[in-house]
Amino acid sequence: MLCLPLVFLSVWPLHLEYAYAHEAVSRRSTPRLGPDGREISKHTGRDDDDEQKFFEFVTRPDIGAPRWNIQVYDEEALAPGYWLVAPYAKLDQREEGSKWNGPHIYDSTGELVWSGAPFFDHFNTFDFRTVTVGGKEMLSLIFPHKQHGEGVVLDNNYSIYTAVDLLGELKATNMHDFTVVDDGERALTLSHVPGKSTIGQSKAVGFDGNCSAGWEGFNELRVEDSELLFEWSARDWLGLDETMFIPDTTIDERCTHSWDILHLNSVDKAPDGDYVISSRHMNAIYKISHVDGHIVWRLGGKKSDFEFVDPAAKFSRQHHVRVRSQNETHMILSVFDNAMGDHSPAVEHPTNDISRGLILALKTTPPMTVELLAHYDHPQGGITNSRGSTQILPSGNIFMGWTYSSRQSEHTPDGRLLMEANFKEGSAHSYRNYKFPWVGRPSAPPDVHSAAVDNDDGSVSTTVHVSWNGATEVASWNLCKSFGDGTTAKKVGLASRQGFETAFTFDGYASYVVAEALDKYGEPLAFGKSRVVKTVEPKNMESPDVVAEMEWLEEPVTSSLPAESPEIARNSVVIFAFGFGVCAALMGVLGCVMRGIRRSNSSAAAWWKKQAGPAYELVSQGPRKVYDQLAQREDDDYEDYI
Repeated sequence: MLCLPLVFLSVWPLHLEYAYAHEAVSRRSTPRLGPDGREISKHTGRDDDDEQKFFEFVTRPDIGAPRWNIQVYDEEALAPGYWLVAPYAKLDQREEGSKWNGPHIYDSTGELVWSGAPFFDHFNTFDFRTVTVGGKEMLSLIFPHKQHGEGVVLDNNYSIYTAVDLLGELKATNMHDFTVVDDGERALTLSHVPGKSTIGQSKAVGFDGNCSAGWEGFNELRVEDSELLFEWSARDWLGLDETMFIPDTTIDERCTHSWDILHLNSVDKAPDGDYVISSRHMNAIYKISHVDGHIVWRLGGKKSDFEFVDPAAKFSRQHHVRVRSQNETHMILSVFDNAMGDHSPAVEHPTNDISRGLILALKTTPPMTVELLAHYDHPQGGITNSRGSTQILPSGNIFMGWTYSSRQSEHTPDGRLLMEANFKEGSAHSYRNYKFPWVGRPSAPPDVHSAAVDNDDGSVSTTVHVSWNGATEVASWNLCKSFGDGTTAKKVGLASRQGFETAFTFDGYASYVVAEALDKYGEPLAFGKSRVVKTVEPKNMESPDVVAEMEWLEEPVTSSLPAESPEIARNSVVIFAFGFGVCAALMGVLGCVMRGIRRSNSSAAAWWKKQAGPAYELVSQGPRKVYDQLAQREDDDYEDYI
């Protein structure tokens, strides 16, 4: 009976504490206050000069994500979502690249949300986007390195869900497209097809013998185990005489040096089960039968089955063809129209003055015609002579990727330009750019760096930086000072999230700190509590603030915040009921404890060096259930990725 009034007294301050947290989160203009009522000062921890090309973070020095130049013309008309880009410097990368090589997620202001560059060892990745697997949103990309090229799927914890072997030797990996279909059960990928042309194919272009040409095709694979379900080779159905890439060389030279006649760059699956592929060097789009592989129709090129009702619908050197809808008589396609290639002007014939995104309506019953429904022009009126992407967003807006400097733009359905952005670093190109909704919930804990600051008046302050790579639901951060073993902790501040990395300073010295991520309701997020981190000591170890800290560390355990990120009810009735479960608060269990105990082996050393690169090597050995493989590892370096 005596416990009841004591429980009430213990719960009521907790109620007030979380009420304060809710208010601090909802009123972003409210100054951030410490427990003593004083405002916590803000430090960005990086140079915000507009000329700086890359983000720099105290907590993650291994990340150097490119920064953006952004112009927004109508913010209210923009669709919600995050930017997904995978910058590279050289397509044919042979060794580890810059800190910005790899997949990245940004919010619509250009603030970094996730960098996967360390995970993929700063090697190139391509076609980075979200996909639906088993009804869940995941990330997919092409990783054309290790033993074989792989199509990698990551869950929203940024752990590898599966890796699909793209078949063949690494040198045969086609980096253009990895399309997950059928709710994640199957994947489409482009492939190289070794072998010579037939005598008949060679004679059609005036070559005596078997012409060496870059024959290509595509595969349909089962995502679960990379089993080949369907394969197609252009060599069985197309002729050398269909190519529109005619280098300024003799036929003998072309057929001796593997003539790049096709250059396939996208593959998609139509609702009727057939496939639609894009051939850049034939200036054509093909519909392929899923029954026997025959060509159902050709759009564009030398042997088009369609009449272009509007000459403005004509395209060339195109990329990223996608089926948007289909019925018995029509098909709607989106196309990135490069309009010109990247070869000698002597062999190129531009079909338009600028590159564009196109929406085409195909009448697929006789007489077969194609009409231009809409076009989305390069915002600078320029030419993207290789690569690029066209995405139709759920809102109807169009999101365009222009490759060079990772330029991207968003347009209304009728073509009005809403936004354009490009990397400040001009050599950071992205093959495709996408915009998707995304919820990231990393299973690895937040990263924290803490350092003491010697003030001129002899006092000491503590500056803490905290980040959580990939988390999208953090609204604020709880900061506690702690014993080194995590057995007790004391709250010292609450700060609103400031971007990828949040920094704040409080008066006094804390030998050890723990940070905890809170959502928009002020409730702790799963996996959101950091390890116990040792503070870099001040020079003046005789400061009264240091002495006070040493005395606190010697005190018996008297208080702590809740140990395991409890669900804090949003009304006082549930909070009061919660009090019955925290009688132990009278014996001393305040927040930031249990997880701190499990991870108390941390120190001031930069534990971000525990990257997932080595774990990824498990995937490169071939397709498997990755979780089972990682679960067998005893090394602590892998525990965050199981």
